[in-house]
Amino acid sequence: MVDLESEVPPLPPRYRFRDLLLGDQGWQNDDRVQVEFYMNENTFKERLKLFFIKNQRSSLRIRLFNFSLKLLSCLLYIIRVLLENPSQGNEWSHIFWVNRSLPLWGLQVSVALISLFETILLGYLSYKGNIWEQILRIPFILEIINAVPFIISIFWPSLRNLFVPVFLNCWLAKHALENMINDLHRAIQRTQSAMFNQVLILISTLLCLIFTCICGIQHLERIGKKLNLFDSLYFCIVTFSTVGFGDVTPETWSSKLFVVAMICVALVVLPIQFEQLAYLWMERQKSGGNYSRHRAQTEKHVVLCVSSLKIDLLMDFLNEFYAHPRLQDYYVVILCPTEMDVQVRRVLQIPMWSQRVIYLQGSALKDQDLLRAKMDDAEACFILSSRCEVDRTSSDHQTILRAWAVKDFAPNCPLYVQILKPENKFHIKFADHVVCEEEFKYAMLALNCICPATSTLITLLVHTSRGQVQVEFYMNENTFKERLKLFFIKNQRSSLRIRLFNFSLKLLSCLLYIIRVLLENPSQGNEWSHIFWVNRSLPLWGLQVSVALISLFETILLGYLSYKGNIWEQILRIPFILEIINAVPFIISIFWPSLRNLFVPVFLNCWLAKHALENMINDLHRAIQRTQSAMFNQVLILISTLLCLIFTCICGIQHLERIGKKLNLFDSLYFCIVTFSTVGFGDVTPETWSSKLFVVAMICVALVVLPIQFEQLAYLWMERQKSGGNYSRHRAQTEKHVVLCVSSLKIDLLMDFLNEFYAHPRLQDYYVVILCPTEMDVQVRRVLQIPMWSQRVIYLQGSALKDQDLLRAKMDDAEACFILSSRCEVDRTSSDHQTILRAWAVKDFAPNCPLYVQILKPENKFHIKFADHVVCEEEFKYAMLALNCICPATSTLITLLVHTSRGQEGQQSPEQWQKMYGRCSGNEVYHIVLEESTFFAEYEGKSFTYASFHAHKKFGVCLIGVRREENKNILLNPGPRYIMNATDICFYINITKEENSAFKNQDQQKKSNVSRSFYHGPSRLPVHSIIASMGTVAIDLQDTSCRSASGPTLSLPTEGSKEIRRPSIAPVLEVADTSSIQTCDLLSDQSEDETTPDEEISSNLEYAKGYPPYSPYIGSSPTFCHLLHEKVPFCCLRLDKSCQHNYYEDAKAYGFKNKLIIVAAETAGNGLYNFIVPLRAYYRPKKELNPVVLLLDNPPDMHFLDAICWFPMVYYMVGSIDNLDDLLRCGVTFAANMVVVDKESTMSAEEDYMADAKTIVNVQTLFRLFSSLSIITELTHPANMRFMQFRAKDCYSLALSKLEKKERERGSNLAFMFRLPFAAGRVFSISMLDTLLYQSFVKDYMISITRLLLGLDTTPGSGFLCSMTITEDDLWIRTYARLYQKLCSSTGDVPIGIYRTESQKLTTSESQISISVEEWEDTKDSKEQGHHRSNHRNSTSSDQSDHPLLRRKSMQWARRLSRKGPKHSGKTAEKITQQRLNFFRRSERQELAELVKNRMKHLGLSTVGHDEMNDHQSTLSYILINPSPDTRLELNDVVYLIRPDPLAYLPNSEPSRKNSICNAAGPDSREETQL
Repeated sequence: MVDLESEVPPLPPRYRFRDLLLGDQGWQNDDRVQVEFYMNENTFKERLKLFFIKNQRSSLRIRLFNFSLKLLSCLLYIIRVLLENPSQGNEWSHIFWVNRSLPLWGLQVSVALISLFETILLGYLSYKGNIWEQILRIPFILEIINAVPFIISIFWPSLRNLFVPVFLNCWLAKHALENMINDLHRAIQRTQSAMFNQVLILISTLLCLIFTCICGIQHLERIGKKLNLFDSLYFCIVTFSTVGFGDVTPETWSSKLFVVAMICVALVVLPIQFEQLAYLWMERQKSGGNYSRHRAQTEKHVVLCVSSLKIDLLMDFLNEFYAHPRLQDYYVVILCPTEMDVQVRRVLQIPMWSQRVIYLQGSALKDQDLLRAKMDDAEACFILSSRCEVDRTSSDHQTILRAWAVKDFAPNCPLYVQILKPENKFHIKFADHVVCEEEFKYAMLALNCICPATSTLITLLVHTSRGQVQVEFYMNENTFKERLKLFFIKNQRSSLRIRLFNFSLKLLSCLLYIIRVLLENPSQGNEWSHIFWVNRSLPLWGLQVSVALISLFETILLGYLSYKGNIWEQILRIPFILEIINAVPFIISIFWPSLRNLFVPVFLNCWLAKHALENMINDLHRAIQRTQSAMFNQVLILISTLLCLIFTCICGIQHLERIGKKLNLFDSLYFCIVTFSTVGFGDVTPETWSSKLFVVAMICVALVVLPIQFEQLAYLWMERQKSGGNYSRHRAQTEKHVVLCVSSLKIDLLMDFLNEFYAHPRLQDYYVVILCPTEMDVQVRRVLQIPMWSQRVIYLQGSALKDQDLLRAKMDDAEACFILSSRCEVDRTSSDHQTILRAWAVKDFAPNCPLYVQILKPENKFHIKFADHVVCEEEFKYAMLALNCICPATSTLITLLVHTSRGQEGQQSPEQWQKMYGRCSGNEVYHIVLEESTFFAEYEGKSFTYASFHAHKKFGVCLIGVRREENKNILLNPGPRYIMNATDICFYINITKEENSAFKNQDQQKKSNVSRSFYHGPSRLPVHSIIASMGTVAIDLQDTSCRSASGPTLSLPTEGSKEIRRPSIAPVLEVADTSSIQTCDLLSDQSEDETTPDEEISSNLEYAKGYPPYSPYIGSSPTFCHLLHEKVPFCCLRLDKSCQHNYYEDAKAYGFKNKLIIVAAETAGNGLYNFIVPLRAYYRPKKELNPVVLLLDNPPDMHFLDAICWFPMVYYMVGSIDNLDDLLRCGVTFAANMVVVDKESTMSAEEDYMADAKTIVNVQTLFRLFSSLSIITELTHPANMRFMQFRAKDCYSLALSKLEKKERERGSNLAFMFRLPFAAGRVFSISMLDTLLYQSFVKDYMISITRLLLGLDTTPGSGFLCSMTITEDDLWIRTYARLYQKLCSSTGDVPIGIYRTESQKLTTSESQISISVEEWEDTKDSKEQGHHRSNHRNSTSSDQSDHPLLRRKSMQWARRLSRKGPKHSGKTAEKITQQRLNFFRRSERQELAELVKNRMKHLGLSTVGHDEMNDHQSTLSYILINPSPDTRLELNDVVYLIRPDPLAYLPNSEPSRKNSICNAAGPDSREETQL
């Protein structure tokens, strides 16, 4: 055992392959090797196993010997085939018997004996108890087939010529090669790459498959065509490449069967190998492979170590590094542990960088990765810290470890380290150069305070500018070689000219070759001399010699200038070899004239032309300081490679067939295209063996080269598809486009933008370019692949902060840029900051591009004042929610106004309210110049109210505002004193704009009016005078004469006048009469005249009117408000906490006269200030001011309290709507409105639509506990409003759900409008106002009008939005047109719509019971109609209670859509069931009411006045925007008004003002005219 150990010593961890094979004993002194193999090998089997298997060196030798033995057996088979004479005849005996000489038989027997002995011995040594496992192994079976027949022939000489398929030993050789490579790398303690192993397997498999097919076909065709090995090779290559010329085909059934089997095997095996190879290639591309040792020793390189590589850092490093001329020949190896991102990959695929930058994915802490980067041969190592890390100290620690690892691995490599914090510097004192970021930063900032712009000075000094580079070339270029190198290589412009000249020279040589072939006459005969000699005329020879001389001289000169110390590296370069082959023969022919006609393969110069073209393109883009895209470069390489391959094949086939078919160039082109396309017609085929061999070589090259090029092109195409490519400059200049910049693109936001943007006819030819930094998600990609959008929407992945991405989007040519904030971010302030930076970047890049910006928080508005249009989400949201408490459903009104609608929604429904609501929702705001208008031109020189009333009466349009030509401010309802000018721009509400309207006189409508006259009665349906059809409106011109007049109030006339004549309304005057206008006073309320003197004195002492002294943010518009004389102490603002000033601890204790308005929000943001201001506006009477309670999850800060402490009756309380006790303390039981604001912390969720889950469930709880409470809810996603006040089994809700789906299928943008909570204004989503920003592109006034309506802006002379309720005393007015006249003539108000509430005919209980529709309608109808007629004889209603037939249809429609089950039989059982269910509902409500009462008692709150049974859940409400003049008014209708600014009527003195008001109210001022 000791002798054996000394004979076979243990192996070191690393040694060379040469030492291993030659037995170099120099490594035996290594004492670190384990010797576990030699412990218990006492038996002979164990010793054999040690030698043949365990010992790495001897095992490797055995593998090598086995591999050589298999190759020898295959070589002997080939020799036997070549020595054998083809037998005559087609007997089958030729298949089983061959001619084998005795020496050859002896060699084959010897090889077989050795192989069989080795196989049996290795099988014995690796035996593990299962003999069949050893016998049934495929290598063992093949060994038996190939060896046993030879051994038998020793004892049976007659079998010496028996055919044995020895060629199958190639598969055993492949198996031995794989094992040998594994043993080799295991012996030298290195693992070969998976890429190398897979390539080895693929090549060996392919070779074995081809060799097997060659030998098999050749042998089986011994009784057929008697093919030789070369013809078999030609047949196999043509077959496996799927070309199949058909000139060589199998004849016998056995050979055909063999071909079928081989094709099947190839179709199964090869795709698997190629797929695995492609996968490993992709993985290698990601990791970067290795930087070879040969390159490291012959080229100079530096290593850049970073933790994560960003595009900015990379470009800064490369631009600064390569700005120095002496570093142009250096290579940069990047070592980074993370995978290369898309932007970095795109840059490194650019030829200018792809040839000089190598990216390796790996860690500097691993020796194998440092070895891959050849750190020990590097000129320098740059280690950079990641300054974007949250923990900068941790980033420094990682940098220190990298520096230590590099110093340990390569002590002589210079280190350049960047550190962040100065306290970590002492850990890397060994580094050659260290830059501490914080040291430099703070020192530079300090010097900036002493010496201005020191930072700029230092920055300019350390940056290499372009102006210095030109001088550096001339500093040390004293030698002649340096000057030549400057001209031919370093100088970009001269180098580019040299490349261009070289490219032209190569093309000229190829052209001269083609001319020579065309001028040559085809020679007769098939002598081989025609291959080596051609006919070349003397002038042509002279031209070719000149080109060859110039080319060779240039090549030698460039080789000399780029020489780096290794002459063989220059000589063995493929371009140099090709140059020698193509040029030297022509130069020799100058001195040896007999060689002038020698054939020279000049067509190979096409590959040199391709090489010159690539270099020329790189130099061109480097000279103009632009980088072409990697896609362009890859397409260029692919096209040039394909052209060179085809041209080489054409010329080669044409020349080699000079002794065959004598093809011309065109026939050769035809043959090459047919061959490379794998069609292979077979009409043109090579005849000579040389041309066949050439075709085989070209097919193999094409099969290797072209798939690689196509794969890289496909990969780049996929990357381009992800990033979106570019929007071309030509398209930007010839087409109109807008750019949409977002941080992340969701499908809802995209569809809202596209639907609203393309709703306008003049925008149909516009293109939308989306610029987004994130990759397109699946839903967006699916939508953008729809043809309607794919032709108009271009998605670019990029950042608005990068000029190159803005250039890709052609921002400077865009018609507009929309920048939207991401409202789903947790940190909304951060989202705003990103939006601000995008806006600044766009404004800096394209100053003339109009900007449309959406911002979230109002305090960030002043940063983007330069933008053309700005929408602040929180400003609009809180102002709208506040107005919802004063004017019901203001949010729905504004949403419908800013959405583009066809006005056709709900027209298929039998429900009358849905038809009216859907028709009126099509109204939008439009504008037109007065003198160009048919609507308003006749009112020039007349008052605004006169024009508004008569335009509505005559055309059905509602004039709401004007703008003077010389003034930019829009005035909403400037009042009767405003006189219309011809140049005024009129803003009006209508179903469509005037330009799309057609007009016809009333005389033309007489016949149609008579035909529908039977509708005119007490219960008629509303007759609209506006008929919308396909974007065009036909408008009836009605009589505009006024025939009535009335007093200034909306009350009924005296009883005496009732008996004499019908009620009358005063006419609207053409020019205002101040004495006939009722106005509000700025300093006193009209309601104050009704108060007692004591109340008036106390109220005047308590409240004042003025501008709030403190605003919580910059940019808020000043609004005249009700204020306190002194601000309230902060302690008194807390509702539920007593202090030294008051002792109240709940809302009930304060004893408020008006009901509360409660706002539930997460934090008291600055936007909440805009909720309070409209509720305390100066035009609101003091007696109608509602107390405001802010229910906040988090305590407010002092700045916010400073802003609200001046407003009367504003309190806050810390609590949550999740807590019933908090709700009861803040007074929810006697609140008028509960406003629930969506919480910012819940706006982002893993599942998008789940962001509203908490809000919805909390509101549903409020809805169940306090059924009489009016709850106004804000949601993140409009689609979730279907869950508000959710009733699972409500038949009517299910019917509305079906209706919404149908409207969405019809293409409606407002499919959710029929949901009852939205129609009633009880739910709102700020995302519905995104369309306001989009509409501003066409209607630049929409944001201004919306802000005026919401009270966010106050313009002198402009009116404001308010409302009035129709009471029983107002029903004598009857129609909307008479109300319009009454308001215009008395107060100057302009009505714009109606908010109507009706009783819901299908309640929850009724939806759960099967009842008889006819019986229910008969009983209900008789009661309601009788009651209605007894109380309101003079009023007519459009309510469905007046139309039993219509109501019956509505019930059936709802029942049909909800698919209710069959009705029960028996009216008694139905009544009992209904009574039981009503009792159950009542019991459940009583239980909830008892719960609330018990909690109130527990908290010590009074339960007096708690309305426990009131329920308004059986009503539905909706909005009619600008209804037709003949719409009937109903009781409790809320009319939206735009009231003139009271400041416009404020006289100079107090007495005169009061006198004018009294005179206006006098009875003598009435001029009564019948309306």
